Amino acid sequence: MRARTLPDGTLVISYAAWLELFSAIALMGIAAWALLDPTVSHRVAGWVCAGLALLLFALYERSVFEFHPGEGRVIWSRVRLLRRRTGIMPYDALDAVAVETEYGPPYLHRLALVTSAGRVPLTSAYDDAHERVAALGRAIQAAVRPHHDLPIRT
Repeated sequence: MRARTLPDGTLVISYAAWLELFSAIALMGIAAWALLDPTVSHRVAGWVCAGLALLLFALYERSVFEFHPGEGRVIWSRVRLLRRRTGIMPYDALDAVAVETEYGPPYLHRLALVTSAGRVPLTSAYDDAHERVAALGRAIQAAVRPHHDLPIRT
């Protein structure tokens, strides 16, 4: 995940699974090359590569969360292969920022916005760097603080 602050004070946190996308494109190229070869073993490898490429395309995700201090709201979007979700949340609807942990070594973490309607994860992906995830949580907390006190839950 990447965070940046725009000149107007808007905090933008974005995530894109570029590795999955580039790997899927490379596998599709290999699949096309292998499927054009009349050798049976190459054709089998081509179909396997095509299947793996489709799986990686399905795993691709791009999410953007914009924290607008002037407007006191979060505008977010998450794009996957066949689904696009968007939303707008006022700062007052936020109860906390949660650091979610997937248990079992290695411990992986991600951020979610907690509202009365439930949790909205910033991404479906988890990160192994707890301090980086915590720093993003503190950045969100600082962006929302002038409007609303936002605790960080672990």
